[in-house]
Amino acid sequence: MQVTIERSGGFAGIRAVWKVDSATLADSDAQALRQLADALLADNPPGRASAMPDAFCHLITVETEHRRCCVKLQADPLPEAACALIDWVKTKAQR
Repeated sequence: MQVTIERSGGFAGIRAVWKVDSATLADSDAQALRQLADALLADNPPGRASAMPDAFCHLITVETEHRRCCVKLQADPLPEAACALIDWVKTKAQR
């Protein structure tokens, strides 16, 4: 499983990308990534968010061997499942 977080927008329009691939993680981390991604997809079906001027937009892409799902969120605050996945991926991607 590969999860990519793309954040864009805001006042400056700066784009940032974080990516984690479960194949490069320890088994416990790979399992945590799967659980976080599944929770996000259960609470936020793939699709588009409504436009909000100067707000951050998060495009979360979850890819497995058999499917690819994209969830676009532009809300304040973000849903709890999205925050958990975003924070986790940012932490692991920085290593």
